[in-house]
This record gives sequence, structure tokens and C-alpha cells, in this order.
Amino acid sequence: MTMSAEEYKRLLKGHPFSPVRFKLSDGRHVDVRHPDQAVVTTTHIYVAIRSIDQFDRLATAETTESVADDWILVNLMHIASVQSVNGRPRPSEKPTASDE
Repeated sequence: MTMSAEEYKRLLKGHPFSPVRFKLSDGRHVDVRHPDQAVVTTTHIYVAIRSIDQFDRLATAETTESVADDWILVNLMHIASVQSVNGRPRPSEKPTASDE
């Protein structure tokens, strides 16, 4: 999946917001559950998270805390796919036969 920084910004700041999961090229994933949790730059997305565990798959917390414990830097080139966290397709995604 190749998206521009502007496309990621629109995705993360759209109304209504839909939580998303970024699947990375190394197999890990990062969840963004609130629009204020992420900042998009021209080459990266900074994602605020509750904690980092080297054995965790970097999924962010289920809750939306007002103060983050840490953050991770996601290079836009390493985002392999974007999925809806809540299991429903994002409006721009077309459901597959298995979703219907």
C-alpha cells in the first residue's frame, strides 16, 4: 500500500474517526484508537502509546488515556497495510465476500 502523508493525515483526522491498525513490513502492527494519538509528518507518523514491550507487537492500549507513556516513530514506507481496528471496513474499503 502506498499512501502519501496527506492521505494518512486525512485518514487520521477524518470525521467521524475510525480507529485504524497499521501493519508494518516487519510483521508488527500499531493501532491508532484516537485522532490525537498520531502526528503525521512528510515521512513518518509519531504514535503515542501507553508502553513499549520488546515482546509486544506494539499494539496501543484499548483505552484513550490523556497522557502517553511513550511514542513510536513509524516510517510511512514501512506501512504494508491499513485496517480498521473495530473489524468494520473503513468507508474507502470495499467489503469482501467473507465480510458480507
